Amino acid sequence: MRYESRLREKSKEIIILEPIDKSFFNTPEYKYWVKDLEVNEYSSLCRFPVTEKETRDIMEQIENRKSIYWNIYHKENDDAYTWLVGVISLLEIDLFNRSAELALKIGEKPYWKRNIGFMACRQIINHGFTRLNLHRIYLGTVSENKGMIALADKLGMFHEGTFKDAFHSNGRFYNVERYAIIY
Repeated sequence: MRYESRLREKSKEIIILEPIDKSFFNTPEYKYWVKDLEVNEYSSLCRFPVTEKETRDIMEQIENRKSIYWNIYHKENDDAYTWLVGVISLLEIDLFNRSAELALKIGEKPYWKRNIGFMACRQIINHGFTRLNLHRIYLGTVSENKGMIALADKLGMFHEGTFKDAFHSNGRFYNVERYAIIY
């Protein structure tokens, strides 16, 4: 399922979400993003596969409908070139408990703080609630990731709690903040 929307009401900027396929893991963008330490500094969720086996595992999750991944594309206007700028996912889809985990990565740094993540999340949350009949969508992020915490607040998510020293990166433990939205 493809989604397309304008970034702001009167804006010509467009974001497009399209389901990924195996070819995504061979794109230059993906290969750059997984190696960029700044892009991955706070990746507590949605760590991207690096090996062929990890790629196959992700594709198996998609085929088994346990996770859904979309590429996030940006266009300046209707006639402009489309740029791959990130990935958004619903992970660990649990149809029995009607919940899933939201994960987002804007890999292209010039597109940070431009509302693209917010628009993509709104579309995916709507997809989760209306198409998948989910009741709860949640996310986790390290306490230092102020951008993701602000995004969770902007999406209307509530803070469920703090998991002490739940994420390890670069020789350090981080607290993980958990947020959720209920339909």
